[in-house]
Amino acid sequence: MYIELSSKVKCCEVFYEALNAPALCVKPQSVLALFGSGFTTGISVGLGHDLTEINPVYAGGSISYANMLTNIAGNEITNFIKNSFRRRGIRLGKQLDDVLQDIKRNYVYVTENCAVKKQDYKKSFKLPDGKTIDVSDESFMAGEMYFQPELVLGKKLTSDVIPVQEAIVTSILKCDSELQPEMYDAIVTYGGMATMPGLNKRLARELEAIINRPVNVIPTSEAYAVAWLGGAVFAGMAGAKRLWVTKKQFEDQGERIVKNRF
Repeated sequence: MYIELSSKVKCCEVFYEALNAPALCVKPQSVLALFGSGFTTGISVGLGHDLTEINPVYAGGSISYANMLTNIAGNEITNFIKNSFRRRGIRLGKQLDDVLQDIKRNYVYVTENCAVKKQDYKKSFKLPDGKTIDVSDESFMAGEMYFQPELVLGKKLTSDVIPVQEAIVTSILKCDSELQPEMYDAIVTYGGMATMPGLNKRLARELEAIINRPVNVIPTSEAYAVAWLGGAVFAGMAGAKRLWVTKKQFEDQGERIVKNRF
């Protein structure tokens, strides 16, 4: 995600003045997610609540001109399930938000092959009042929205919505031609929705069908925290300190050094 200069300056002010940090470095989540997965070049696929971002990274630097958004994210998944319940006449009142989050985190999944029989993906959910409801369609279709938004959204589909696999290929094609093969060798998914079972296998399958070559989608059990792990990796890298801005430097140069260094 692009961070405005004013936000970076405010971040520095908080760390130096309120937290008394001796030095600070601001790096994009996309870069840190790759570092946390053991790579410095590749594609970061951030599957968050508000955004699904595709960010190419080369040698530890973000290629910002090739970034892509799919306009399908966790918030759209929540709204899909909520609207599905409404159509079915399921009313949960104040408990609705908790139920939606539970289903999204623990029931939504992605099949490696979407051509499955309905009886193969039956899922039931126990409501707080003890009643059990069928959430098979919600669990299956919500994950499918990332790969086949036209199937799920139908007439509600807008022109700015892009399947995640197509957004990744488009992002890589925006990069210099000599860099493109390396990008497919490290595709890192991270963020809350990256924990969906089956996501990485399906993503690899869809990408290979488009480009007709093997790809390497990196699975991680720490999808929520991989960017934080990357921050720890970066802090220990040789030469990282030359990118830090010390409190004294910030006091002397202010916004100028933040702009130049970050």
